[in-house]
Amino acid sequence: IHFYKRLLPTMKSCTNLIRYSLLLFIFISCMAALVVLGLDLDLLLNGPDYLSKVITNIVNRFHQGEIVNEEQLKDVLLDARQSLWVHIPMVMVVVLSIMLLLLNCLGCAGACLLSYSLLSGFTMFMFVSFVLYACLALWIFANNMEDSVMDSFVTEKISQYSQSEGIFNMVIDTVQRDLQCCGFKSSADWAGSFPASCCLEVEEECQMKNVYTSSCLEMIRSHLLQPDSMVGLVGVTFLLVVAVVGVTTALSFCLCLTARSHRGKKWSLNNNNESVAGPNLELSQPRFLMN
Repeated sequence: IHFYKRLLPTMKSCTNLIRYSLLLFIFISCMAALVVLGLDLDLLLNGPDYLSKVITNIVNRFHQGEIVNEEQLKDVLLDARQSLWVHIPMVMVVVLSIMLLLLNCLGCAGACLLSYSLLSGFTMFMFVSFVLYACLALWIFANNMEDSVMDSFVTEKISQYSQSEGIFNMVIDTVQRDLQCCGFKSSADWAGSFPASCCLEVEEECQMKNVYTSSCLEMIRSHLLQPDSMVGLVGVTFLLVVAVVGVTTALSFCLCLTARSHRGKKWSLNNNNESVAGPNLELSQPRFLMN
């Protein structure tokens, strides 16, 4: 008993540490969800003016040069916003962001109240999210992007590059300028008709003698976890998101176990009180029988 009394303050300190750590990670998740929700709603309601300015400033300042043209990005986002295949995912992002905020409120309430029911529901949601993120990370980093579906998709977009100016054209140009590469697997993917992003300096047109020798697939593999490029920055950010989701799941699970033990102690205490009070109960006759 004395050992348990000495251990009790330490257990309370550990519980508070887990609780405040969980609240910190929930706060980070809420801030990220609010930023994504705000940018998505601004793009849906007000157009791509603000979002294109934000993306252009971030990318160009990171490279200390013009990698993305703001007017071109604005036109691409404006055309993409009018497409049904882009409009539906944007609406889904809004719905998912709101759901994430509501579930984070659920987890916050469970952590503050030490509620087993709320924490168990939040833990199940975070565990499912962590499994999905972990599977996606394994597919990206362990598979080395060797996938026939991706190969055919990128090859199709490269073949359609000169036919239209869409968001995929801008992604191709940004990646090639960012990593100084040409073609997905080799420069031969362009069949001799190279875009301006395949060459370092273009005066009239990009020719074979001026193109980058490295393939983009090779450069993406080597820079995927190096934050010296936009591709590497995206890869590191994605791993940080997976780590935050994993830590949040672990903290929520530990706090859920603590809440369950506290609930078990309350039930046992109530049962003991009822068993102690039981023998002292006396049966009394109803008043109409006493009369």
